[in-house]
Amino acid sequence: MEENTKFKKIRMPTCNSLFATPYSMPLRIVMVGHVDHGKSTLLGRLLYDTHSLPEETRKSIYAIGEGFEFSSLLDVFREEQAQNITIETTQISVRTALRDYVMIDAPGHREFLKNMITGASSAVVAILLIDVTEGIKEQTRGHARLLSVLGIRKIIIAINKMDRVDYSQEVFKTIMIQVTALLLEFGLFAQEIIPMVATQGINVVISNQKKMLWYQGMTLLKAMEAIETPLPAKEGPLRLVVQDVYCLKECSVVVGRIESGVLHIGEEIIFWPGGQRACVRSFESWTGSKADFTLSAEAGEAVALTLEISKGKHSVNPFVEYTDLVLMRGQIASHALQSPSVGKKLVARIFWCDLEPLRLQHSVTLKLGTQSVQGKMISISPVFDNAAQMSIKNFPQNFISHQEVVDAEFLLEEPIAYDPYDVIESTGRFALAVGKRLRGGGIVLHAGE
Repeated sequence: MEENTKFKKIRMPTCNSLFATPYSMPLRIVMVGHVDHGKSTLLGRLLYDTHSLPEETRKSIYAIGEGFEFSSLLDVFREEQAQNITIETTQISVRTALRDYVMIDAPGHREFLKNMITGASSAVVAILLIDVTEGIKEQTRGHARLLSVLGIRKIIIAINKMDRVDYSQEVFKTIMIQVTALLLEFGLFAQEIIPMVATQGINVVISNQKKMLWYQGMTLLKAMEAIETPLPAKEGPLRLVVQDVYCLKECSVVVGRIESGVLHIGEEIIFWPGGQRACVRSFESWTGSKADFTLSAEAGEAVALTLEISKGKHSVNPFVEYTDLVLMRGQIASHALQSPSVGKKLVARIFWCDLEPLRLQHSVTLKLGTQSVQGKMISISPVFDNAAQMSIKNFPQNFISHQEVVDAEFLLEEPIAYDPYDVIESTGRFALAVGKRLRGGGIVLHAGE
């Protein structure tokens, strides 16, 4: 324990270090699994075996020897992140010769939902960890259900603690069959199913065929490397999610993230809801970087725009009359011919993770992008319940229970800008809150009637 106390003084790597390599987009992977199935140990071991830790830290671990608990790496990092109360998931960079990764450890369903709804840290791959001695547990089922709702289709299954069943191939096959059936219930399948021992590093980065001669498949790192990095959606319609607006004397500066499409200087854009129009005069920078010479920005980039309010022959579009802009956080900017949906009614597939049911006509806050709008659920469609073998419950139903998935219609107090999830993922998923507490989330299917 004394060595671990000294170890806590060593600074941990953060996901900010990834951007020292600007030529590759990091692959964002969320680690999920039932409590005590070994998520923290696996993440700590992955950091160590990929040499993603500072060399001084690796030497300290080596000196401690086999008694070192790799889960303590994550405990140290959570203590550092606890100073920022807005962060509820641990995000750590893993760097290899092939690719950079951001590994996201979400302790529970609420933290997982919050992470997925906040755009910059959204994962596209999941590692679902299962203790081979316990098999599929309640949180395992809940996470599989949630992966389906949020549209995460690239899943790696890690069957951990194989040493506790004497590396038995038969036990592994039994769990493999069970988890494959579970995923199929939600329309999912595994990219790889890997037997491992996280504490010893077996099949994490390096295989150990002496222990499991019967397994000839990939290690966890090889499975991660085999997944293609998704390209930013620059070919799609423009979607700029507004984070902040600064109103200056002669112009407005809008700060946000481009979730889809490409934006060029001189283009006219429209802000939704509201329909305010403006032209992009320049891309701004507070660091003296290349922004002064940038003529365009695309999906995946955070930007600061100077908007021009002009009239007459010097306007980029002289046929459009510009008035004073009243822009605000939460709006979504688009080009004129490819606007998002805007309205007070929408139909969504939602996952409810609170023990207290969500009832019809009960006030709830819908958070999409940087928008936050009060509303209520006005109807529920058939509920598919995994515990009841996906059977349809009796209707009419006036509430949603813990860990249920439903299709529901919402009526909002104010219009909201959105896209169906199958059109643009990032502007088609949302969180649900009651008061200040996150209770659920989901994806937009289509506009309400």
